[in-house]
Amino acid sequence: MTVDILEDYISDVRKRVTAYLLDSPGPPPFQPEDLREAALAYLQRPAKGLRPALVSLAAGATGGAQAEQLALPLAAAVEVFHVWTLVHDDIIDNDPTRRRGPAAHVLAARRASREGLIPNENLNEYGRDTAILAGDALHGWTVTILSSLYPSRKAELVLELIRTMETDLLTDLLHGEALDTRFGLVPLRNLARSRLSLDEKTLLNVSRLKTAALLEYCAAAGTLLALNDPSRDHPHVRAMTSFARHCGIAFQLRDDILGISGNADRMGKSVESDIRQGKKTVIFMAALSRADADKRRELLALYGNPAAPGAEIERARQLLQELGGLDHAARLAADHLSTALRQLKALPDSKYTRLLAELARAMAERNH
Repeated sequence: MTVDILEDYISDVRKRVTAYLLDSPGPPPFQPEDLREAALAYLQRPAKGLRPALVSLAAGATGGAQAEQLALPLAAAVEVFHVWTLVHDDIIDNDPTRRRGPAAHVLAARRASREGLIPNENLNEYGRDTAILAGDALHGWTVTILSSLYPSRKAELVLELIRTMETDLLTDLLHGEALDTRFGLVPLRNLARSRLSLDEKTLLNVSRLKTAALLEYCAAAGTLLALNDPSRDHPHVRAMTSFARHCGIAFQLRDDILGISGNADRMGKSVESDIRQGKKTVIFMAALSRADADKRRELLALYGNPAAPGAEIERARQLLQELGGLDHAARLAADHLSTALRQLKALPDSKYTRLLAELARAMAERNH
């Protein structure tokens, strides 16, 4: 029953955020039209809505229903911030789809192709460049939305929310993305002679930077909004920040698990790409560390081969399971979930804290 209540709650927040962003007050007049289409595409498609829901629940857990309602612009701002990072991620990763539709760079290239003005050999370049600009436009819109929190909230608080997003959060996200990009392009054979450390601590830190940092911002910002105070010394702020950090790491670990063993139809994306791309995850590194010499050679030969036939992908998946990589990641996710749930004890019991607990479980135990 609680799961259904959580799903209904997330759905309601998602609808209110979408209406705020697309209807009233609505988006800025982004131009030209192909840039506007690329900028708004992801916001018009179904999304998990975890980040806006976390903002709303965090505000409600400290300030009740009134704070929850006041948090709508903040929830909308974090969704736009998240979307611009997705637009740029899809360019970096060369991903053709997002939220069950074409990626922004693909959308822009297709539009230009229909118009017939740009030579075919330049379409991909045009799509990429338009998507970069669309992401930049969304990033700027985020600050505009946050500014609208004044005067209902103190100016000092609004400035702190903007400063934190544009310095602390942005620095962490770029750090994590840069590490992830570099790790992704360094062949496994080169790691041993490089200065790059790929131990479990480093990989979990990348998860914190890439995934948990934005969730930490959502939880802390929602709580600060409810307090109407920029100080982070309040125990609710500390507890919610820690809660979100551990949720985020568990979420990323679960994402890595699903990238190996998930159901492609339910997830709406391939479950072979992590193996084909040779993604350096806690799963892979744990399996590699447990392998004897023969299985280590076999796993290294199979993992990271883009042209591997289906049978070899399946064998690589089997090795990751046999060698304990998937189980190890699952245990880590469960540990971080347990730590996250303990943080909620610092807040008074309410429907909001109960839904936060259910949200944590959904993030750490999801199947798509």
